[in-house]
Amino acid sequence: MYDFRKFEKNLKVLFVICFLGTIIFTMFDATYNLKEKIIFSLIYLITVPISFFILYKIGKFFIK
Repeated sequence: MYDFRKFEKNLKVLFVICFLGTIIFTMFDATYNLKEKIIFSLIYLITVPISFFILYKIGKFFIK
């Protein structure tokens, strides 16, 4: 049987990579001005945790 703690650890690592990566790539994108970059970063701050919470719940359902 798959260990749920291992799933949580993998999901946390993936979350940190996606979360920081999207914000960093948005800040270095030259096609948007600062206001648009801040708006996109705020969108990432909201949507990335929600999507990983959904993945967490789905994984928890299938592992149990």
